[in-house]
Amino acid sequence: MVTWSKTVQKFSFLLAIVVVTTFVQVIPHAFASTTIGVPGATTVPGDPLTGAGQVNRTLLGFADLTTAQNPSTPINESAFTIPTDAAMPKFAFEGTLTLNSVLNSGSFQDQFGCTSGDQIVKFQFSSYCGQHLPPFIMDYVQDGSYLIPANQSLVITSDKQNSYLKYNLILGTGRVWSESSDSGSAGTFSRASVPITLVEVNGRSGCSRNGVMSFLYNATSVSYVRYQITHETCSSTPPIALGFDLWGQLSATYTPHIVANDLAIANTEANYIANEMPMKPVSSLATDYPAANIDISKLTYGVPNSAMTVWGVVYNGVNYIGGCQTRFGTYPFCSEIVVPSQSTAKSFFAGLSLAYLVKKYGESVLNAKLSSYIPEMANNSNWKNSPATFRDVANMAAGNYDSTLPEDNVNSDDSPTGSVMAQWFDAVSYSGKLQASLNRPMHPGEAGTTFVYQSAATFLLVQAETAFLQSKLGPTADLFNQMMMDVYLPAGVSLNFSTTRTDNVSTPGNNPISGRPFSAWCIFLTPQDMARISELYQNNGEVNGVQLVDRTQMLISMQRSISDTGVLTPTYDFTGNSYESVSAGGRLYSRGVWAYPMGGIVSGCNFRTPMFLGHGGINVDIFPNGITTYDFEGASVFMANWAAIEINKLSPMCAPSTTSVSSSYATIGQGQSVTLTATVSSSKRSWAPT
Repeated sequence: MVTWSKTVQKFSFLLAIVVVTTFVQVIPHAFASTTIGVPGATTVPGDPLTGAGQVNRTLLGFADLTTAQNPSTPINESAFTIPTDAAMPKFAFEGTLTLNSVLNSGSFQDQFGCTSGDQIVKFQFSSYCGQHLPPFIMDYVQDGSYLIPANQSLVITSDKQNSYLKYNLILGTGRVWSESSDSGSAGTFSRASVPITLVEVNGRSGCSRNGVMSFLYNATSVSYVRYQITHETCSSTPPIALGFDLWGQLSATYTPHIVANDLAIANTEANYIANEMPMKPVSSLATDYPAANIDISKLTYGVPNSAMTVWGVVYNGVNYIGGCQTRFGTYPFCSEIVVPSQSTAKSFFAGLSLAYLVKKYGESVLNAKLSSYIPEMANNSNWKNSPATFRDVANMAAGNYDSTLPEDNVNSDDSPTGSVMAQWFDAVSYSGKLQASLNRPMHPGEAGTTFVYQSAATFLLVQAETAFLQSKLGPTADLFNQMMMDVYLPAGVSLNFSTTRTDNVSTPGNNPISGRPFSAWCIFLTPQDMARISELYQNNGEVNGVQLVDRTQMLISMQRSISDTGVLTPTYDFTGNSYESVSAGGRLYSRGVWAYPMGGIVSGCNFRTPMFLGHGGINVDIFPNGITTYDFEGASVFMANWAAIEINKLSPMCAPSTTSVSSSYATIGQGQSVTLTATVSSSKRSWAPT
């Protein structure tokens, strides 16, 4: 037996009470108490700030935030960044922050695709892009120099941008501090800066739009709030090419009060930060491993800076992070920048959930038929006789499809009428999205063998997985919430890790069914979340000696097993081009994970690299030397080839191994039982099955 091993960063799970709606963990106090913020809260590592507050501020000064302003343009992101000489805040913030008049204030600048030059806009919409912030009301609590939203998951806003487009919010933990110049006739204040992310209701483009806002506050009041949205993770190429800037300054209302579960919120955040994977700038790879002579620039070769959101290399327990450049400078919250999963969710949600169910309930779930767990299939002519199993659909081989081209030839979505896939994308309700998913005829004999890439099939898989889970845990069980509690949080993800749901709600409902995860895309996460998930895969579903999901299913998804390699993918691009055909040693697809042939790219290696792939240029490469690279960008440049060449310099992927075999007896007689033990030794891990 060969054991795959890799050291993982220790993560503490001291769970006493769980608030299910926000996944807040009540954690015993492990550090000294802070003196600013929630009484008795544990101090966040790095606090207290040691600066004197003598900040030479040239942007967003005291006068700018204490008088009405109509800024003509966004400003450099440094204005929102905690300065080197920041002092600990003088005041504690706890209560509700409300932004006033968001529907009638602010400025908008189209960068590309919002109002012209885009076929989708031309045919269907007067403007695809929202032009102001959605309604904003949020409770915050403070722990030292950290300002923590009470809800870090998806916030439903009841936005009313236009007939097509509306925004919800994801809010991250911000920073608070004091500067000596933040005092005047308006009073004495501390200063806050917090990250905000806009995501679309129904997530048709799957984009995230990153911004920041800043304000002054004291014990009873806040200043005006300056905000700007200056970057997006969104395809920068047609037919979905959408970029814009939003900015403005709004009056705000601060209502101080004790926030429910304030101590739990503060302690959960302190514990998360204390156990984060260590981070360094990606340039540190060259200085940490000088003998490798790695060329950092080649890791993102071909990706324009304007299209890159964030990228990184996970190596030896460190997340080396690069990118985070907006149109107005470096984003102040790089490691917490919220990015969209796009179709990588098929890997680490739909596929990983199957490994979770096998771990809990056994391998029989693999052969369960979808039609046994989706009642609507019983009267559907396309599906009522379908033999498709959970395993088949996780491998994109449902056997039900309109076209063998990806997403039923998604290019037809550019027309005014759209395609079957367009109907599925546009459906907001659970019933509408389910019905659109079922509108694909069955092709007898092809379930489990014919690869057809369909997001709608993944949606059906997750509905069946949910029904299977409910058959075990009861009708209120929710697959995403269960995965959060049993897999994602133990693996170390943040509370920003969240999903868009049908019906534009934040919680599931049962009668009628509502609030089901989109499943195939529209999970939102941070670079640190991606690093933790990649380590979960590198270690075959194990964290700190605990097997969170089925190990065999993880080996299969990662092409580390010869018993099941998934399904061959004879075509890949949207026009049927078969340059990566089966005969050419093309891609495989297993449990939501692609496997890309790397023969000839790295000298002496001939293997397939497991990948998570997402629309627009989202790419996670899990290499056999224990290194993972990831990038979230919008230029549709997938960096696997160049990355493989460079990270091979850090740790060779195809190092030689030796195998020795020993017998339990020196001499073996006829009919004698004998045990043979094979020992494989290698300086590096190899993915060749043993």
